[in-house]
Amino acid sequence: MLQANTKWQMKTQTMKADQLASVLGVSSLTAHLLMNRGCETKEKAEAFYI
Repeated sequence: MLQANTKWQMKTQTMKADQLASVLGVSSLTAHLLMNRGCETKEKAEAFYI
């Protein structure tokens, strides 16, 4: 098996990500990824998906 040379690091916006995940009906990880791409509201996240 290949060993990764890098490690994923996520910004610590847990509470906001959990709230966004709840609103969108997605996992916390997905919400974190959306937030890292600047989608911090339901509207921005939905626009990103479409």
